[in-house]
Amino acid sequence: CSRRPSARPVAGNYQPRAILVRLECDRRDLVPLSEQYAQWSIPPAAWDAKLERVRQLRDTADFDVLEMLAVLLHPQTRDRGETLIPSVLMDQIESALLQFKYYYTDPAPQNKTDGMWYWTENHVVCFAVSEYLVGRLYPDSVFDVTGWTGIRHAVRAAGRLDAWLTHRSRFGFSEFHSDVYYMKDMQALLLLAHHAGSNTTFADGG
Repeated sequence: CSRRPSARPVAGNYQPRAILVRLECDRRDLVPLSEQYAQWSIPPAAWDAKLERVRQLRDTADFDVLEMLAVLLHPQTRDRGETLIPSVLMDQIESALLQFKYYYTDPAPQNKTDGMWYWTENHVVCFAVSEYLVGRLYPDSVFDVTGWTGIRHAVRAAGRLDAWLTHRSRFGFSEFHSDVYYMKDMQALLLLAHHAGSNTTFADGG
């Protein structure tokens, strides 16, 4: 984080990673207090491309879900509310998350072609972390694809996370040759570590 005051994310970049940098600077008091809550917010159309990938079940949509979740769950987002994410954008995000397909065995929504990859190492953990955290974020909401509540989705995802982590502890990573996919693994795991709750455990490392 830079100590130089800025009323907006770097170079007007409103994508999730840039937003997170600014939110962390705010949280750590690395910009003057007068600038922390300056009236910058995410433009309503800033995430249109991400939301469209999620709605249409396109490849890498699980990455988009993780990035949006990282912003939604950040403590500064809760503090700022609609001054950061306008209500019209928040409604679109919530709708997309509740309509998303989180597992390959779930029924395919009508009039959509599922182009997502579920089974490579990084996608398995990205989908599972997304489903777990979205399920906890909306525990009583009904998800369109399955008709399940969020808490039921979280329970299913916890089982997949336990299996994935147990496999990694026993056999290591199969995508060790890819710095790109390691990054995706770490993004998912760090998000889970920050937001799963202090009393939550998955694999025992056995």
